[in-house]
Amino acid sequence: MKPPVERIRVSQHSRDALVKLKRRTGIEHWNVLCRWAFLDSLANPNKPIPPAHGPESSIEMSWEVFAGELADPILAAFTVRAAKDGVQPVKAEMATYFRSHLERGIHQVAQNRQPCLGAMVVLHEIGGYSSAAKQTVTNFLKDSRDQHI
Repeated sequence: MKPPVERIRVSQHSRDALVKLKRRTGIEHWNVLCRWAFLDSLANPNKPIPPAHGPESSIEMSWEVFAGELADPILAAFTVRAAKDGVQPVKAEMATYFRSHLERGIHQVAQNRQPCLGAMVVLHEIGGYSSAAKQTVTNFLKDSRDQHI
């Protein structure tokens, strides 16, 4: 399977949200935050609305950097979800649908102190993440629970 996009860019509005997330979570890399947000959006049962065409930011990465070692599972989950939502397997439609999920996910995670458990499990449990990254996620989960008590 081919990825829906080769290069990933986020809007300026999403960049601002990512900066806040980076500060709040201590997660250093844009690709980790974007992957987390994308998975959070995929877990949302509602079909995403295509984002408005606003100014793009300077945050840009390749599909390989975005997906990392989770490229195959992420692509499979995305493809299944696109089919479920009736998205035609045409490159332009898949690219728009991907961006819709990424943008929505960034704002979901930025606005909600308690992101979808599915995205957190992927970040926390799938191998390849350093103990420092796992500790950051654990601390973020603890902070989220403290905010909602």
